[in-house]
Amino acid sequence: MKIYLPQLHKTVTGNEKDSLFQILRNHDIPVASSCLGDGVCGKCRLSIEKGSEFLSPINPVEQKLIEKYQLKEKQRISCQCSISGDVTVTSTYW
Repeated sequence: MKIYLPQLHKTVTGNEKDSLFQILRNHDIPVASSCLGDGVCGKCRLSIEKGSEFLSPINPVEQKLIEKYQLKEKQRISCQCSISGDVTVTSTYW
């Protein structure tokens, strides 16, 4: 699976078993986080520009963070979702 990061002009690859957060961090892509991917802080939110159908369903931990931070429809908590196909991702801090 490929993750395209248009702001960084970069494409990275990953596998289904890892979270989106883990894949990006494995490729030295900075992802905001104070909980290091434990699903507590909500800072690792990313916008899914294309391929949202390839993200895992929203789990209860992610749902709480979505509600707490009033995330927009295309935003996801990267430490709580995995991918099963190609996606295009953006962030407010890249």
